[in-house]
Amino acid sequence: MAAVAGPAVGLGCDTLMVSGVGSRALPAFLGRRRWSDRLQLATIALTDLAIVLRVGLQSSGATEPIANAVLGLSGLIAYAALVTFAINV
Repeated sequence: MAAVAGPAVGLGCDTLMVSGVGSRALPAFLGRRRWSDRLQLATIALTDLAIVLRVGLQSSGATEPIANAVLGLSGLIAYAALVTFAINV
């Protein structure tokens, strides 16, 4: 699992850049403002948490049942971040 940690960190960095820049660019293209700065902060926090869970899992060498549970949780948190991003933009 440790061999996948590098791409996971890269994907996490890209995800944060897309949500950060997209939260400013998309409303500007639509001619309106972002709905909430606090919701944007929640989006970034949820994305960070999902990335930390996924990369921490890969570097910990957890057993399969625990790894599957943590991986599923990180996916749910990532979807929650996507929903908050969509609501905000």
